[in-house]
Amino acid sequence: MGKWSEKILDLIYPNLNLCVSCYEKIDDKFICHECMRDIKFNEDFNRVDFNDFHAYNACYYFGTMKNIIYNFKIHKDFRSGEYLSIILNSYIKKLNIKIDYLSYVPRDRNKIKKEGFDQSHYLTKTLSKSLDIPYIKLLYCIGKKHDQKKLDISERTVNIKDKFFINKHVDLSMLRNKKVLIIDDVATTYSTLNEVCGIIKKSTFEMDLSVLTIAKTLI
Repeated sequence: MGKWSEKILDLIYPNLNLCVSCYEKIDDKFICHECMRDIKFNEDFNRVDFNDFHAYNACYYFGTMKNIIYNFKIHKDFRSGEYLSIILNSYIKKLNIKIDYLSYVPRDRNKIKKEGFDQSHYLTKTLSKSLDIPYIKLLYCIGKKHDQKKLDISERTVNIKDKFFINKHVDLSMLRNKKVLIIDDVATTYSTLNEVCGIIKKSTFEMDLSVLTIAKTLI
């Protein structure tokens, strides 16, 4: 575990007494030491380059991190969401890249109606406040036919085709020559991110587009 990830424990609220992953009682930290040791952070800060964007991931998607993301998305555990935003905040600062605007990959409308909130919107809004960087809602999603995680690579690409659209209330001219960071929760095949970033690039002026996900799967 690197120095920056170890310091995350020192940023956590002092009076919460349940671990956000295993829900075991703890003395004064956000996450127990055993679960913390299980998180694999992307200490190399490596990026993956695509035609339309650069991709970064803060962690890897298994074990404790998988539990925390699940607790946040499905159980609406906003303490887990706060912890995830702390991880993203720390990672962005360590990347030391210029960011003019934050945005996010929107959850589809069917999921928002079912679950009651958009997890990436929540994280982006929280990051906007903590980093003092404005965020914009660039896109909306009308709804996918199937859950992406149940599909293979080719099926994922078809499932998200023509499901994302540019928000007409955004003045796209303000993005000319700007650096925009898109926030998402989990990257698997990058099919959703390729679709989203392709739509943004086709619809806006020249910009530098990057993506940061909480976690990348190990496949």
